[in-house]
Amino acid sequence: MKKAMIIYNPTSGNESGEDYANKLRERLIDYYENVEMKETKKEKDATNFAIEACEKSFDSVFSIGGDGTVNEIVNGLVKSDTKDKPILGVIPGGTFNGLARVLKIPQNVYTAIDELDFSKYEVLDVASTNGDIFTLNFNIGDIPESLQSVSIEDKTNFAVLSYVVNAIKQSTKNTHHNLRITLDDDRVLEGKFSHLVVTTSSTLDEFDFVEEDVKRTDGNLHLLLFKDSNFISKLSLIGDMIKGDVDNNEEIDYMKAKKIKIETLDDEKVKTGVDGDISHNLPVELEIIEKAIKVYTLK
Repeated sequence: MKKAMIIYNPTSGNESGEDYANKLRERLIDYYENVEMKETKKEKDATNFAIEACEKSFDSVFSIGGDGTVNEIVNGLVKSDTKDKPILGVIPGGTFNGLARVLKIPQNVYTAIDELDFSKYEVLDVASTNGDIFTLNFNIGDIPESLQSVSIEDKTNFAVLSYVVNAIKQSTKNTHHNLRITLDDDRVLEGKFSHLVVTTSSTLDEFDFVEEDVKRTDGNLHLLLFKDSNFISKLSLIGDMIKGDVDNNEEIDYMKAKKIKIETLDDEKVKTGVDGDISHNLPVELEIIEKAIKVYTLK
């Protein structure tokens, strides 16, 4: 008997999470004999539901929520001891929906539900930071601070615009962090950097940021080190991201590694972020987890 689990955040889409889940269930019952709906009420609920889906041999798990809900589910899938994991379906019900954007899944929830193909999937790498799993990117710099300063009300009312406005506010700062970065236990970099981004692929959000032909899942972490933090440099970076020319920007160092350790050389408390949420303070250890999950793609 084929089984599917829908894990949904009821606050998704201006409190429309349950409506989205019911709409998805209407489509799934044509493909699965059993469809269970699980509502998240507190932190880690989605992780525990995903572990339950693994233990009970569900064929598929569907996420309705934002990047935080997706990451909780992926944590459950990756950390489960079961061999055969459910395939993940991502329905974008959050503010930014990073993984959905990378997979080219429509941002309209109902369109996404209609266009997912339950016979096609892609295998993705994920990564860990101090043992916690994330799907797309880790960052240090203005971005974590701008995310933390966005209120829940602004996230709901203004969506991506709230992040952009806060990021622009933070861009007037000239903050640098004195860091030691160790790549694969044998390459060590030390210096002051304004930003640091580590991604699980050569794609950042919807942009392929390097010219070289790198598959989205290539078994490496991709490290971007930003040397300067002035506003003009940041505008230049945005342009190079759109053109896929980040690796030729003189203000950015680009490297690949399987493991990356990041430490602060000062006494300051350095915040980090993953996939739109606040994460651990430094020090952190990042590691790629190859071919960790299967995700449904479009028709």
